[in-house]
Amino acid sequence: MNDSLAALHSHIEGFIAEAKHDISCIKQGRSTAGQSVTSKDIISGLRGKKVLWWELSSVCPSRGLIIRGHSIDELRKKLPIVDAHGEQFSEGLLWLLLTGCMPSSSRVVKIQQLLLSVRTENRSVLSHACAVLNSLDTTVPALVQLSIAMSASGSAHNNGGTTPRKDLWKKTLSDAIQLLSLLPTLAGVIIKRRWQASHRPSTRTPQGADFGSLLAEELLHTSDPTAAAFVRLYLMLHCDHGGGNASAHTARIAHSAGAPAASALSAAMLALNGPLHGGAAAGALSFMNQMSTDLGNESFPPSQGAVIEHCLRLLRSKNRVVIPGFGHAVLRQTDPRAIALMDFGREHVGQSRSFQLAQVALEAVPKALAADGRASSPWANVDAVSGLLLQAVLEKTNCSHALASVGDIIALLFGISRSFGILSQLVLDSAVELPLERPDSTTLQALLPAGVSGRSRL
Repeated sequence: MNDSLAALHSHIEGFIAEAKHDISCIKQGRSTAGQSVTSKDIISGLRGKKVLWWELSSVCPSRGLIIRGHSIDELRKKLPIVDAHGEQFSEGLLWLLLTGCMPSSSRVVKIQQLLLSVRTENRSVLSHACAVLNSLDTTVPALVQLSIAMSASGSAHNNGGTTPRKDLWKKTLSDAIQLLSLLPTLAGVIIKRRWQASHRPSTRTPQGADFGSLLAEELLHTSDPTAAAFVRLYLMLHCDHGGGNASAHTARIAHSAGAPAASALSAAMLALNGPLHGGAAAGALSFMNQMSTDLGNESFPPSQGAVIEHCLRLLRSKNRVVIPGFGHAVLRQTDPRAIALMDFGREHVGQSRSFQLAQVALEAVPKALAADGRASSPWANVDAVSGLLLQAVLEKTNCSHALASVGDIIALLFGISRSFGILSQLVLDSAVELPLERPDSTTLQALLPAGVSGRSRL
């Protein structure tokens, strides 16, 4: 067994012993951390209700996303980095998600070697998935293609047989590592098919290449270090976001019913393929680019006053436009993930038009929303700037071919980022033998307050 895989097994076995003790206490009624649920909560999507266990992350109103107990700022300081400007290794992030422990630099190298060796061992699986992708129409949405490729990877990898439930986590871990190792190439095939280019991504893997640089090479078709650094940062900022979001919850439900990791993650990608979840960043980018066009007569970058006036006109229009990328269900300040992206932008792409537009929007749009008075949380979330920063990186690195597909690239980056967190939690779910998730349901009539006669009929 690979040294890193053996080390992961050891850490997870330790977690199992501790978790089983905690679960026993919970079942005996010694914990009251859960929240009561009202009829209003049920018809409001249980928004904000803590009714799920999720070990990896949570969102704090003042600190933002917390991953394994660490804020975004702490992660950027503590996780091993490529170099002074290269951002954190994604392999170190994977180790943290799975074990809860900060990795050493030597451990990061070993995880890199593990992913590369697994990728080499699964060339036939990769070929099968690529063949399935090449059979699809190029107009199929990028995340749908990724979902299909994930499912195809799982079917090619599954050699049948049954695994005792107590050992199922080992298979889930193996499947997760195998799937992660293939994602850069699968994303490369998808995006180049969208370009309808004559070439295909290389199956050659440079020795020592880390996940982030390989994904940048395959997805953006550039070996520029700025592009690789951006991809690594993006992966860290988007790797997880609690267990109640649509993609994470979809994967968990599918996996709890016995679906293998690849099928569960495939289902999660379909949940991402919508404007309210995986499409949020692309929607924000479209809004920003259209605003830049609408204010084209202004000097660039547009003034804060011009952006505020433009946004207020849209907010007060007959259609009452919603400005994407601003507001958050939990946060009551600017998203620390957006701040991290802007810090990156100042260092790497400060002269880019896209970055300068992001700077103005980050200051001006919340002022417009506050003046409008309807938004309880007018501050920027990560979606407000992630697309503009990607666009800025592509402009700097002369990836003109990728600029035409920036919406697809954002979607694929988001899906692959979330794969890190989702797959890690599925391993832990299997480790504690989490049961089938099967809540009961009720009718509108039953939800009505006592003494109120409802009007809804079949």
